[in-house]
Amino acid sequence: MKTRLYIPAGGGVIAAVLLLAFLLFERNEPRHAVRPAPVFVAEVRLGSIEEKINTVGAVESFSTVEVKSRVDGEIVEICFTEGAYVNEGEPLFRIDPRPYQARVNEARAILQRDQATLNKAREDLRRYSSLINKEAVSREEYEQAVANAHALEATVRSDQAALASAELQLEYCEIRAPISGRTGRIIVHRGNIVQANDDTPLVTIEQMRPVRVTFPAPELYLTQIRTRMKEVELPVLVSPPQSALPPEQGTLAFIDNAVNSPTGTILLKAVFKNELENLWPGQFVNVVLHLDTIRNAVLVPNEAVQQSQRGPYVYVVESAADEQGETVLLAQMKLIEPGYGNEEETVVLKGLSEGELVVTSGQIRLSPGAKVQIREQPAPVETALDSASLSFAPAHGNSTENLPEQDNIQ
Repeated sequence: MKTRLYIPAGGGVIAAVLLLAFLLFERNEPRHAVRPAPVFVAEVRLGSIEEKINTVGAVESFSTVEVKSRVDGEIVEICFTEGAYVNEGEPLFRIDPRPYQARVNEARAILQRDQATLNKAREDLRRYSSLINKEAVSREEYEQAVANAHALEATVRSDQAALASAELQLEYCEIRAPISGRTGRIIVHRGNIVQANDDTPLVTIEQMRPVRVTFPAPELYLTQIRTRMKEVELPVLVSPPQSALPPEQGTLAFIDNAVNSPTGTILLKAVFKNELENLWPGQFVNVVLHLDTIRNAVLVPNEAVQQSQRGPYVYVVESAADEQGETVLLAQMKLIEPGYGNEEETVVLKGLSEGELVVTSGQIRLSPGAKVQIREQPAPVETALDSASLSFAPAHGNSTENLPEQDNIQ
């Protein structure tokens, strides 16, 4: 039986020829071996790492005082600038003193009158004391003179207290700063009538030097914080978000007496001198609490640590010989026990040793025993931009010879 080859007319001839050529090429083309997976690696190092807690806190003033008047009257003078820093004892407001000066004058006059009467009674008592021995006056007259003198002494003491009270009310007409701090907005202005201990304050003063920063910490650090706080002063660094200023340094001063069960945190407070007033009451700040320095720790980049059902692991690159006796690089999975970690590195308690190479990028394409190809770490952003600008300069044309090869590394 003869095999017939059907050749379609027109454009179908070209398609059939191309299909036949492709099939013949596929039959004769040898299969290539699987390419090694490109990865980035880092060397396990032995070093020191600062153990710290990063969190967010709020600035609190040591003292907040609502300034109110102790007497009734009209505000006749404001002695400070709104928002200015005032020292303790500086005058802030003056109340019309004339009614209170009049009361002082009245109390002083009453005291002088009763003092004169007391002096007369004492003189009478002295004279009666000499006459009673001569029986020139009766016992009843003598006792009456004694009673009058004692009564007038009590009256004078009462007058003295009334004068002191009147003088104190006059002193209250000048309202002074009870603490050193920064004033807020003036709530009651000149010309208004104020009442003693009114609900509305005249102004509020916030103590700015020093200040406290309140922040939460995970309860799992509570024992360590308490232990370290007994040994040394724990340093705390704070800085406002997006601030270019150096962080403010203070010390941990307070641990709350109970853990917040819903959040699993403990409230802490640190004290800062705040001499430049970079910290403002009510402001949210980034907080770093330094606990200890872990020395001679086995450290790996955070990117190297992966999670599986069996627990944390890393891929370690090892050398081996293939079937042809050539040296190849293989990725092997190692389970580890991680410890403390910061933003860049993690302490490995068990599973790794210094000098091993761990995969930091490209793990998604790996399996235990897979061949790998180590790639160089990419250049910093500034260097990459400079290289790109040089590559596309007019003197070099549009050549892309220096551009890095693009591999899909996860």
